Amino acid sequence: WSIMVTFTDMIYCSVSPNGPDEACLFEGPGSRRVLFALNLVVNGLFLFFIGAMNVTVLHNAITNVTTNERINWWRYSYLNDNGAMSNSNNLGVIGNLKYFFDGKTRAKSED
Repeated sequence: WSIMVTFTDMIYCSVSPNGPDEACLFEGPGSRRVLFALNLVVNGLFLFFIGAMNVTVLHNAITNVTTNERINWWRYSYLNDNGAMSNSNNLGVIGNLKYFFDGKTRAKSED
């Protein structure tokens, strides 16, 4: 939204036949550049954190664990294997993604 407001203001003020007037949000030669740079920084941070969250969710889906299990794996006996995290419910990458998106689990062969 903030970048849209900045672009709208920049376009309106640059194509106005009378030049910048009271309708322009930011007047002066450098003020629009500062606002534009600020919007790029804020939206860049937002995209970084959203990207990091997407990578985390995808990694959890691939390894078939929840965020709580990933954070507290040492507390759960079924995840703690002599001080290392081990998930016995892991179906492999394809199986875990099928389970994540479909919700259906395949029966594990028990030998």
